[in-house]
Amino acid sequence: YRVAASLLASTLSASAFHSSHYISQGCRSVLFRQRACIGDTIKRIPSITLSMSSTLSGPSFCEKCGTPTQLQIPEGDERERHVCGDPSCGHIAYQNPKVVVGAIATYQDKVLLCQRNIEPCKGKWGYCQGFLELGETSRQGAARETWEEAGVTVDPSKLELLAIYNLAGMQVQLIYRVELENDTFEA
Repeated sequence: YRVAASLLASTLSASAFHSSHYISQGCRSVLFRQRACIGDTIKRIPSITLSMSSTLSGPSFCEKCGTPTQLQIPEGDERERHVCGDPSCGHIAYQNPKVVVGAIATYQDKVLLCQRNIEPCKGKWGYCQGFLELGETSRQGAARETWEEAGVTVDPSKLELLAIYNLAGMQVQLIYRVELENDTFEA
């Protein structure tokens, strides 16, 4: 999460923008006017894969019966998993990366940024993003996050996939780009 935001910030540095205006209510949103062409700049952001130290964290207790779990390689598997210590249960806790969705929203020569009001990275600026919810597509999730964080309604069908970031073992991030119909936002 922080890596993608810092890559974006270094590519789209603050010196390339000047503030147009903002409205404050918890999470601040700002449209920054670009001095350079956002389309050319954003298209150059590469997809990345980061390798993290492979410390396997998982549940200490079985979610089915409450017995302490043990790290072991289950039969027929090739990876260590948290397995229930009760042989009559034997539940295997599969841990998977979280899916993060976001939208880089622009209007004419401006880009919408939000200031985080919670940790991690409280006070930092970035594009609208958050975790994908069950039952929604990645485009629907990016549109929902844009609404939740900036009060901007986005048609999910207009979101164009911009980049995929793989933070090994932690997150998969799908970042979209969308042109806003106006410069009105709440937040």
